[in-house]
Amino acid sequence: MRADGAAIVEGRRAERIRHLERLAGQLPRAERAAIAAALPALLHLVELGEQ
Repeated sequence: MRADGAAIVEGRRAERIRHLERLAGQLPRAERAAIAAALPALLHLVELGEQ
């Protein structure tokens, strides 16, 4: 991927992260904790998908 394409992809990724952070900040603490507790399983799913 060319440098300019990589910069576009990274910019979009960063914007998605900021958007999710804003949304997550609106969730009750218990729901944020539930998401945090699920992260190891979600990361495992990603790893399985990459195999």
